[in-house]
Amino acid sequence: MKKVLFAIMLFACSCCTVSSHQIDGPAPVESFASVYVFPEGTTRVIFGSGSVVRKMGSAGYILTAEHVCETKAATWVKPLYGEKTKAIVIKEDKVNDLCLLYVPEMEGGNALRIAPNPPVLGATYTLLGAPHGMVQERSIPILKGAYSGMYRSRENHLWSMWTIPIAPGCSGGAVVNNKGELVSVIHHGRAISFGARHKTIVAFLKGYI
Repeated sequence: MKKVLFAIMLFACSCCTVSSHQIDGPAPVESFASVYVFPEGTTRVIFGSGSVVRKMGSAGYILTAEHVCETKAATWVKPLYGEKTKAIVIKEDKVNDLCLLYVPEMEGGNALRIAPNPPVLGATYTLLGAPHGMVQERSIPILKGAYSGMYRSRENHLWSMWTIPIAPGCSGGAVVNNKGELVSVIHHGRAISFGARHKTIVAFLKGYI
């Protein structure tokens, strides 16, 4: 098992709108997690986004992108209004760019539900991500765009395609529907972004949530 050291922070902010109507209740921003990776032997910091997908008492799981946590590092986590604690990489999928972190002691953070159905072509969705680390207490960018179908890469791999603009730091962020349910995890992009497919995420998390 590869251990990776992270600093993870959860933030809360106000409700937002998705598509032509509001999310049914507050946007699930308390599920958001900033992921900071500190590679051993360097002064670099790798920044990404993630989301809480399960809470088990004081412990929990955070889903992010594999390329965010692919390097060895010393590990810290800091949930919403909580104390620093450790996180461990327990499952990775390099092909679909998914990584699941186990946090033994995690205060704060609400578990994000996984959508029962895949995204609908042309519908508008919301990304909970932190471009360039732009998060503060009770403030996080809410990015929106339409689901634009599947995109086949040069490597012949299928990704979900979104008209959600992203920047470095958004990798691993959750794309949610109008009920605040997860439908994708951002992989890469810029003006157009790409993420893991809904069915891939469901299969990846099987047995953990």
